[in-house]
Amino acid sequence: MSHAAWHSLSHAVDHLNCLRTLLKDAHMMHMYAPYPIPRGVENACAAVWLLAPDDRAERILRRLRLAALDIRGGPSVSAHSPVHIARSRTQCSVLCRDLAAHFIAFLVAKSSRT
Repeated sequence: MSHAAWHSLSHAVDHLNCLRTLLKDAHMMHMYAPYPIPRGVENACAAVWLLAPDDRAERILRRLRLAALDIRGGPSVSAHSPVHIARSRTQCSVLCRDLAAHFIAFLVAKSSRT
């Protein structure tokens, strides 16, 4: 969980710093280059969304949802990437399902203790 939040925050800071550099330090505005930079705001929002719930189970569920979203988008990314993707969509889906099964087992064990 903390790795995913840190990853999102790191991307956010990097993108927003780049935007500041373009606008403030370079004193110029490129026509198309800045458009992907607001992804920094998207990444910051993802980190806040992941960490917002007080309930640990809800935070884990949100992390699994984010992983599932990444898996669904994987084929379109790999189709345009010159880099070989090590895991197939099916392998990633199986991994995500396994993680979800462990999470469900955790919830069942937790509820039986209370």
